[in-house]
Amino acid sequence: MSRPKRILAVARGAGGGDVHPLLAAAFGLRDRGHHVVLLCDAGAEKMVKGLGIRTVKDDAAWRQAVEPSGAVLRAVPTVDVRAGLAHHFVGINAQLAPVLANWAIEVGAELVLTSLLIASAAEQALNGRIPWCVVNTTYYLGNEPENPLAAYLLPILARAPLVLHATDAVFDGAPRLPAGQHFVGPLLWEPPARRLPYLDEPGDPWALVTVSSIPQDDTAIVTAALGALRRRRVRVLVTIGGADLRATGTVRIERYVSHAQVLARSALMVSHAGHGSVMKALVSGVPMVLVPWGRDQPGVAARAERLGVARVVSPDALEGMDRAVADVLDDPSFKRAAQAHHQRLASFDPIRTACELIEALA
Repeated sequence: MSRPKRILAVARGAGGGDVHPLLAAAFGLRDRGHHVVLLCDAGAEKMVKGLGIRTVKDDAAWRQAVEPSGAVLRAVPTVDVRAGLAHHFVGINAQLAPVLANWAIEVGAELVLTSLLIASAAEQALNGRIPWCVVNTTYYLGNEPENPLAAYLLPILARAPLVLHATDAVFDGAPRLPAGQHFVGPLLWEPPARRLPYLDEPGDPWALVTVSSIPQDDTAIVTAALGALRRRRVRVLVTIGGADLRATGTVRIERYVSHAQVLARSALMVSHAGHGSVMKALVSGVPMVLVPWGRDQPGVAARAERLGVARVVSPDALEGMDRAVADVLDDPSFKRAAQAHHQRLASFDPIRTACELIEALA
């Protein structure tokens, strides 16, 4: 490695799926001797508190950026949600660009690391003066020209000096990436979480049921999953983020737990098909039932189903949950496929790969 660099990482803590892969790279760079400063909002600052990484934040700037664009998003009909998201992030990035520019100067940044959805702010702020790298926290969007959000993001990624896709070519269907873009494998990171002694108690395997940490009214997934799992020989743990649900019977309900801790003891995961949760299950060798609720989730679910590790249930047909759960738990091909991808991914070192590419850019 060359001399240590001063790196500014930019993160929002609203959703783990978007920020966790970036934090995996940021902590990896910190552990390799680089001086990493995290420009973040209060949510991301809370995630990394006490972990030995310097944070700077400007809550007023984040609110000023997010609230007006959020109003634009709420005014867009549901059928146009991807177009609404594109408008949403245009507003956020325009507001954040001067904040990012000021902090890049303040910390003497030699490189800026940003997540996908605020990549435009880095481009606007740095204007070619400092190299910048984007961590893409979903699949490669280049095969979706009809997707308004992809249409907004792809030109930005094409201009970025370096793009790291936090997935792998097999999951993504082996698309041909543009120059300067690389699959590095799942970049997994979790904030510290208390250990759950009950996970190690003797008994049936666990089933993890998890919904989005970003509110999207997807708790109907939990209700359908609990009904389907009621007579199965599994113990159930539900993570609900900010939702309001009560435990029933032997079902355990937690606001937040380490998914890795639960998946190591699980026979099944039921989720909203968030990219982060699917990557964790794939790395852990756990088959899935996926209910893609919105955003990039239909594309994530379709890729998992193509690998033979998941059944997909439409959010408009949750009565299909019983059949999907029975298929995945009773058909051993799902477990075999999940284990095969677990073994394949075990040979990856995504954080090291990402750090070496970033160091070469810097």
